[in-house]
Amino acid sequence: MPRFSLTLGACLALMAPQAVTAQVSTRLVPIQRFGWEDPAGPDGRATPAQRRLDGGMLSQVVDLAEGADGSLYVLDRGGFKVVAFDAKGNVKRVIGHGEGEGPGEWVAPTSLTLSDAGELFVLDQKQSRVTVFDTTGKLSRTFPIASTYGYQIRARGTRLYISQFIFKADAPIVLVYDFKGTLVERLFPPSAEDVSFGRTGNTYRMATMRDGRIAVANPNPGTWAYLDDARRPLGRVLVEKNVVRQPAPDRGWMASAALRGFGEWHDGRALILYDRVKPEAMNTPERPRWNIFLGLVGQAGGAADVIDVGEVGRNLLVSRDGRSFYLTVAEPSYQVVRFRLAAP
Repeated sequence: MPRFSLTLGACLALMAPQAVTAQVSTRLVPIQRFGWEDPAGPDGRATPAQRRLDGGMLSQVVDLAEGADGSLYVLDRGGFKVVAFDAKGNVKRVIGHGEGEGPGEWVAPTSLTLSDAGELFVLDQKQSRVTVFDTTGKLSRTFPIASTYGYQIRARGTRLYISQFIFKADAPIVLVYDFKGTLVERLFPPSAEDVSFGRTGNTYRMATMRDGRIAVANPNPGTWAYLDDARRPLGRVLVEKNVVRQPAPDRGWMASAALRGFGEWHDGRALILYDRVKPEAMNTPERPRWNIFLGLVGQAGGAADVIDVGEVGRNLLVSRDGRSFYLTVAEPSYQVVRFRLAAP
């Protein structure tokens, strides 16, 4: 059974909310917005921005991909569509045939990726299949996958990596396909005893690093390792197993961190998006509230530049040059915002 190796690194202590302020040494600067920008102009009529974004209104973004030309592809699960924006933020095209089980239709789309040639691959978890569109947005082909729990899809070279939601301890965490839909490889945890990648009930996130390698992560407890073409595995854990163990009041419940996304910054550090339950919400009947943070961490570990982004940050994508990143925000309107980091 193919496996990938791990090399333990140092611990990143994700700070509790009251400690975050002292850690902040950078600030977020929005530099571009993709999506519905204004509810209406002063006279109640559609603004130029709205006309420009016709067809590009977003409702439930679940994944993002950046093209080689700076374009941004947004998978909107609520709208059953992929919206392709050009590098200036204009809607280039809307891809997909809506909700359904027919060709080009989706029931529960969860992830998308682009090949080097610009083909678009969309994973439908509910239908256990991948739909492929050509560079013009035209439906090309569809193929099934050997899993009912596919979570994310990423392309590298001529291979597709599909991570899983794990219900069995001995299940593969990543399936590898070629572009024609042939299953090439099943990737398993490094060992049966490895609890970081062997736990059931985990969804495995992936990211394409700056050297093109695919990295896979377990959101809780928050460890990840590289996949190197599935044949010559290279790995390193950048965040140790127990990321946050903050006792909640009264009952002693544990408030844990969950990794929402990650990528590689231009200087080799990892940019991560994570959240944790606010302790005061743990013992209430209300839906738990989450604090969401960005963190930059070096390979040697240690928290550096932790930024509280409130409750709006979702779907982190680091740009190809590693100097900016995209976050999905829901307020004041649903859109994707491109940020850079700056000194306070």
